[in-house]
Amino acid sequence: MKSKRGLEMSGDFKVNLRKIPISSTEKASIVRDLIKIFNEFEKKYKAAFLLRDLIENEYQSAINKRIDEIKRSQSLINYEILNEDVILTTLTKKQKDKEQILKKIRLVAENHYIFYFEFFLKLFKVILDINDFLQGGTITEIANSHGFSSNYVRSITKIVFPRNSLNFRYKCRFYRHNNLKEILLSIAKKVKNSVNTRKNFSNLKDTYFQDLFTRYQKTRESQDLNLGSVGIGLDLNLIEWITDLTDDKLKTVFFTSIETPTVSDLLVICSKINRDQEILKYIVYSLMKSSISDSTISKVSGKSVDFIRECKEIIYNEKIVYND
Repeated sequence: MKSKRGLEMSGDFKVNLRKIPISSTEKASIVRDLIKIFNEFEKKYKAAFLLRDLIENEYQSAINKRIDEIKRSQSLINYEILNEDVILTTLTKKQKDKEQILKKIRLVAENHYIFYFEFFLKLFKVILDINDFLQGGTITEIANSHGFSSNYVRSITKIVFPRNSLNFRYKCRFYRHNNLKEILLSIAKKVKNSVNTRKNFSNLKDTYFQDLFTRYQKTRESQDLNLGSVGIGLDLNLIEWITDLTDDKLKTVFFTSIETPTVSDLLVICSKINRDQEILKYIVYSLMKSSISDSTISKVSGKSVDFIRECKEIIYNEKIVYND
């Protein structure tokens, strides 16, 4: 901790923490240590938005309520009954995982000799939002949500998604249209070299997801909903529509399925589709490797025919990446 550089925060934290001497090098080290925690638990929870829910929810009261419900329904209660209750075991597991994450965050703070746990927790939540390809928001929205400046959050995104990253995670997560050509050509080269294949957009092409997608598109047309696109990802209105689905509605969509997916399952699929750029990979692969129509590509991807044609023009103009 050599430099006396401020933390560029707003609100209460600006008063309490601006005098903490953190160099840009140490800030990067702190963020990387917190990213390790995120990577460890993302494998278990599959998506950043689930980890955010885990951090923000309080489980002890729900655990106590469930135990009371079991006691009222059982004349005799023991540990075996409690251990076999799926709801209780799920809540207990989440509580333990949350405690483990908070413990690891506290350990990062101690290792850097900065004993402001709430500051490190805020940093971790920023990392979650940056990694959230579902509803993570823009850099400005993330900054406002956590009381940081936009420049400070932007500096963190460059650590989470290094600019030299070959997968363009940064540019896809915080998409700007002027990056479209670069992203498309990167995908096209991988398609040409058989690095990107059908398996790279398997979630988008999944039969059950396409059934759901078709149902949503019909609903959108019937209700005249505006297209709320999240850049090059899925329609934001689709995410909200899925979030509001009830168990009964899910059963009508997946009536042929042996096991109906939950809303959480579907949102994880949406997160994967956005995170792995499956829509663009499908569009590029279809334009280069198949003879299906622009309207069919539009229907499967959820992007307008005009957008498909723009992608086609970019790819066709670069003959080096187009296979006849």
